[in-house]
Amino acid sequence: MAKRNKAEELKDTIEETPVQEVEKETTTEGTEEQVVEEEKLSEEEQLRIDLKEEKDKFLRLFAEFENYKKRTTKERIDLFKTAGQEVIQSLLPVLDDFDRALIEIEKAKDKELTK
Repeated sequence: MAKRNKAEELKDTIEETPVQEVEKETTTEGTEEQVVEEEKLSEEEQLRIDLKEEKDKFLRLFAEFENYKKRTTKERIDLFKTAGQEVIQSLLPVLDDFDRALIEIEKAKDKELTK
């Protein structure tokens, strides 16, 4: 019986309330819900923007680190190349002197000198 009374009360209030007031109440409730949804969306959008920025920072940092590794590897290889080059260049005059000395020794035709 309590359910009937509540149903009847609702029916009576609906019949007594003018249509314009009902429309105002529903639109007010709708806008409040929309505002809450917009705030949620803006929070979600803000979080997405923040996430995108953090991903961008991470990718840039990762790319920078990869470039650093490549550069240091290349510098190390160049260092080994140039280190060997400097040693050989410093030995060239000594080898030239040995070649000239051997030519002069052959001219002398001294067997003890060649030994």
